[in-house]
Formats: sequence, C-alpha cells, structure tokens
Amino acid sequence: MTIPVDISDFDTNLLFAIYEYIDSAIFLIKVTPDDRLVFLGVNPAHERMTGLSSKLVVGKTTHEFLDRATANAVESNYRKCLQLEKKIEYEEELQIFGKTTWWQTRLIPVKDESGRVELIIGASTNVSAMKKTERDALHTSSFMRYLLDTIPFPVFYTDPRGLITGFNDMYK
Repeated sequence: MTIPVDISDFDTNLLFAIYEYIDSAIFLIKVTPDDRLVFLGVNPAHERMTGLSSKLVVGKTTHEFLDRATANAVESNYRKCLQLEKKIEYEEELQIFGKTTWWQTRLIPVKDESGRVELIIGASTNVSAMKKTERDALHTSSFMRYLLDTIPFPVFYTDPRGLITGFNDMYK
C-alpha cells in the first residue's frame, strides 16, 4: 500500500540530507525546452561509485563527458523515460573510464504544472559484485555438469530427504 506524501511538507534540509548521504548514486537531469538532457548534478555516492564528479557533469549532456557508446546507452534510457512519462527500472552494463560496471537503475520523471516532463531523477545501485557472483556460479555449475557428464559411470545426487534431484548421462 502506498501512502501519498506531500513533499512540500518536508524541510529542504531533510531532502538535501537524503541526497547528500544516501548510499545510492543519485543524479538529476533537466529536460530543456528543446528536449536536450542536461545534468543538474550527481550526489557524493554517485561521484564515489562512478568517478564522475559534479564539476565534470553539471550543465552537460552525457555526450559531453562519456564515450559515445556509453552516452548513447544511458541517453536511450533517459529518452525512454521521457517518452513514456513514467518511472522505469532496468539493469545495464556500462563502461566507465574503461571499467565494466553493472547498474540497477530507476528513472523517475517529474512534470511541471503544464504536464511536461521537466526533470528526470535517477537512482542507481552498482550491482557489479552481484553480477560477478552470478557469472562465477554459472561457470561452476557448467563445469560441474561437464564433469558429471564425462565420468564414465553412473552418478546421481539427492536432496536431504533422499530424493534424486539430478544425475549424469551414464545414469540414464
């Protein structure tokens, strides 16, 4: 259940503290009247996680501070949010300063009085460690399957209740 909250009831200092101290990469993008997407700022967690400082990004589009491929990738998601005029969430792989990173991102459009999206609020979590763990688990699982299937005699394994949960080709 969602409880509606009137953000105007909050003290500006509280909102500033959330932006400054939350441990998620938060970024603000202004949608100009000619539909350019210009960064208004990134919070300290964003700076720490990406290496992109506010000084580097403020007043610029992604194409002014990221390589072309990365800028195209992130901007396409910003444009999707702008076009749909609703919150979107996605996972993406990005190259930042030559390093591969994975992000879980949420984009939230903010409309002005006329109903035009004037701002996009982004919040991202670096999930690179989780993706590495997933890849390692998949590799281990694939290796175990290969190992089981190459053993020249029947092998099966059971759950704690003794029910067979898997077997190799020789067991068939």
